[in-house]
Amino acid sequence: MRHAISGGGMLRILAAVVVSLTSALACAAPLHHEITVTLDPAQRRLRVTDRILLEPDRAVVLRLAAPFQPQRLLLDGRAIAPERDVAADVSAWLITARAPSDRAAVLEIHYAGELQPLDLALDHRQVLGLSQPIAGAEGAFLAANTGWYPGSDRDLTTYRMKVIVPAGVRPVASGRLIAEAVTASGSEAIFEARHPLPGIDLMAGPYTVTERIVRLPADRDVRVRTYFHAELNELAADYLDSAAT
Repeated sequence: MRHAISGGGMLRILAAVVVSLTSALACAAPLHHEITVTLDPAQRRLRVTDRILLEPDRAVVLRLAAPFQPQRLLLDGRAIAPERDVAADVSAWLITARAPSDRAAVLEIHYAGELQPLDLALDHRQVLGLSQPIAGAEGAFLAANTGWYPGSDRDLTTYRMKVIVPAGVRPVASGRLIAEAVTASGSEAIFEARHPLPGIDLMAGPYTVTERIVRLPADRDVRVRTYFHAELNELAADYLDSAAT
């Protein structure tokens, strides 16, 4: 026997599924990443060390995009081996680990690889829809869903990330900028996300950075920034004015 479901009924079913999935994610403690990223957009090179804290008895299955070669995987100092995810639409490494039942553990992942070349014919919507991280002389875009870092769709994320880039390049990431150093030899910046996020987005390029400190209620100061290529930096003042209102 067939049962018809009205449009409203289907929406209620979908809403219930979304609430259920959201509740499941909210119940699981977020995975915390301590990441060091060395990124050279012009050379399309990426090198990463990621340390992930696992609570007692916490098991994870993380995916890392196949272009990045795991060089060393350690669980509390003991070597473990990755597997290839041959069933996925996009080839990837699978990293499986579990902390002991009586104590926390640290999963340490070292990897490196080459980013896909940036296609200048793509518009911004097409770039945002890419399934792989890209880079070129104009900059790099490493979206959270491209597998550039070992992550899981099941887990929210907190992190502290140090990004090291060559001279003339500036990085920007989701999260709060907590430290920065710009020298003739290159730039370093540390970003932090204490509140759980679905993933980590990272960009870097030959940006001109313009900033303004905005005073919010309760005498709270917030740094507002623009990151523009030099030929577009004349737009910075208008963007900062808009953000400040």
